[in-house]
Amino acid sequence: MLQDTNINMLQDTHLNINRKDVNYIKKIILNNLTGKSYSNKLIGLEDQYNTLYDICKKTIQTGESNSTLLIGNRGCGKTMIINKLLDNLNKEFNEEKQTFLTVRLNGLVQSDDRLALKEMIYQLSQEEAMENLNSTSFSEILSYLLNVLSIGTKTSKPVIIVLDEFDLFTQHNKQTLLYNLFDIAQSNQNPIVVIGLTCQLNVVELLEKRVKSRYSHRQILCFPPLEIENFEKIIINSLKIPENITNINENYVKTFNNEIDNIFKDESMRLIINRLFDITNNPRNFLKICLEPIYKLSINEPYPKVNDFLDAYTRQYVDSKTELLKGTSILELCLIIAMKCLLEKHIELFNFEMIYNEYKKFVQKIEATGNGREIFFKKQVAMKALEHLIAIELVLPTEASGKCPKEYRMMKVLLEPNQITQAVLKHSECPTSIKQWGTRWL
Repeated sequence: MLQDTNINMLQDTHLNINRKDVNYIKKIILNNLTGKSYSNKLIGLEDQYNTLYDICKKTIQTGESNSTLLIGNRGCGKTMIINKLLDNLNKEFNEEKQTFLTVRLNGLVQSDDRLALKEMIYQLSQEEAMENLNSTSFSEILSYLLNVLSIGTKTSKPVIIVLDEFDLFTQHNKQTLLYNLFDIAQSNQNPIVVIGLTCQLNVVELLEKRVKSRYSHRQILCFPPLEIENFEKIIINSLKIPENITNINENYVKTFNNEIDNIFKDESMRLIINRLFDITNNPRNFLKICLEPIYKLSINEPYPKVNDFLDAYTRQYVDSKTELLKGTSILELCLIIAMKCLLEKHIELFNFEMIYNEYKKFVQKIEATGNGREIFFKKQVAMKALEHLIAIELVLPTEASGKCPKEYRMMKVLLEPNQITQAVLKHSECPTSIKQWGTRWL
């Protein structure tokens, strides 16, 4: 019993960290990484947020109706802007009494206008009044909702309507819902803001003519981070704990945040960030790597480590071609390195004779060391090795066989020089001389 108590009360002797603190921090960060919550700072999206905030504030304070579209690629921060906007508006205007209403619909969930209308009525707390309707037909529901939204004046309670996956709402029959919402916003009868979120740039072209005529044509564009500095800031911000958070050890929070800063100063981490940013500037891809190191946090290891991030990256971004090369023979590896030498001479198409000639030059250079004979193979054997490389699709012939002898058929290697270099470094049976040859430009 005493042993169990000691296990449950394990603490950091310097910062007095307990298991509750660690679990609480894990929950906060994992929610940030998985999109269940959002971090405090909007990085690179301040202008978009301010524009949307001004629109909604005018509706709440002066009764000015409007409609707008928030357009951007997936993962660029559209939902985070909306979440932060509604959170701040609720704190500012709904703290003491409710001064505006919010309706959030999603095109993936509300797949037709009937479902969308019922959800709107539910969120507007009008379901009791709906029960008194004799009919539950679509026309009756629509008529009732329009009456609720239209009978008011500029002094009526404003409504902020958020339509996520807006492009899916354009696929509804006759776009009846969009037409009526935009019509109410344009007529300025009841204070209403319609905000559509979409990743489809040409979404306005999907609107019917009558719907388009009632839309304000206001668009707010969101972009993923264009600079690596902002890309890195978004990631670090998602991994840090807000220092104003309560019910947790303040010293632990400060030390944890300092550890995150130190991790991202490490050269290996910076290399990973640069590689991923070159592939895609969507921070979500790096946040997926962060899930495993954060999930591993425990009372014994309350801080993430650089190696945890590196291991997670290695597992998630394994290069299949590099892994395939690890299982090749020494001769096959030599032929691939010979192709790399030709690529470095800006020769992208080559035949067996050219490859074998590069391989033979290398063997002749190291014959003085006494190792040349061990790695030298005759042409017939080398041709068989090349045919195997073609079979596993690391090398691709670029012309039909025809009457051309196979030694002179042109081909190209389906690997980048850096992939070949990494494969040479990872090959378990690669002699030192071949490793030096394969990594000479490293």
